[in-house]
Amino acid sequence: EVLPQLLYPYMIVTLFAKLISCSFIIPCSGKVTIIYGYNNCGKTSALKLINQFFDRQSILGFFEKIPDETLEYVSLYIPTNRVVVSTRLTELKAFEDIENMINYKRELYAEYDLHLKMIRDYLLNIKVVRDIIKNAVNRMFHIDLSDFDVRCSDGVENIINIYLNIIWILTWNIDIKKIEENEFKKLILNAAPYILIDEIEMFLHVNVQSNLIENLVYDFPSCNFVFSTHSPLLLTRHKDAMIFQMEDGWLHPICEDLYFKDLDIIYESYFNVKELPDQIGSDIRYLGEVVLCRENPDKVKIGAIVENIRGEIS
Repeated sequence: EVLPQLLYPYMIVTLFAKLISCSFIIPCSGKVTIIYGYNNCGKTSALKLINQFFDRQSILGFFEKIPDETLEYVSLYIPTNRVVVSTRLTELKAFEDIENMINYKRELYAEYDLHLKMIRDYLLNIKVVRDIIKNAVNRMFHIDLSDFDVRCSDGVENIINIYLNIIWILTWNIDIKKIEENEFKKLILNAAPYILIDEIEMFLHVNVQSNLIENLVYDFPSCNFVFSTHSPLLLTRHKDAMIFQMEDGWLHPICEDLYFKDLDIIYESYFNVKELPDQIGSDIRYLGEVVLCRENPDKVKIGAIVENIRGEIS
């Protein structure tokens, strides 16, 4: 249902299971929102439904002739598990109106390789676009990208595809070949669509992951990003990120500040990954209790623990 203005910029997303339906509210007022959770918990479905929600708001604004409403809810869902680009000849032009653009969006995922080919053929012929991507790739991967026709690793190709998709949705109604470079850069800095990227860390080394969000925010400072991820590292790498755990179709907000938090704690507390084997963990906790004077020291037990730990790490 269309939400009352009071609830914007929130949206209700409904996920239907076989016998159960549940609703949750996703706040998207921040610049970066991160959703994490187990496989098959519904993260991808949530991003797609958010995209559909914004498309619906844009269409309503278009037919009711409310231009600000139309532009406020422009969004794009970007999958990262499809890197291969079609080899067919393509041609991509600016769309006449948002209805045509959204109709194209609804079909593009069926032939996503063709969509990638079209935006590459169109946008990589423009010098300012190439420069933006070259600089981003250099900052993230420390390589000089001189030839876009040469196939790079899947990680580099994915970043190229993400950047091209964002630039495409920022300029969906503009023939950027006909505008000045300064005007284009101003558009990139000020346009504020919702960019929904599924499993943003796909194919990326942890070193690249560590500065990925900051690079995206640096290059597209007005965009609103919603990421899904399985990466513990990404939860700790943006100071003002809103973070949610998705479980059983529900989003649970993480209220603790995770910015640069110890990754051992992140693994254990938020991903249920043991930091240590059970016995060693129990022994170390006992030693800690002794040090804090919460347990009476048992010299024999302490000696046995020390020998056990030495044996484990030797």
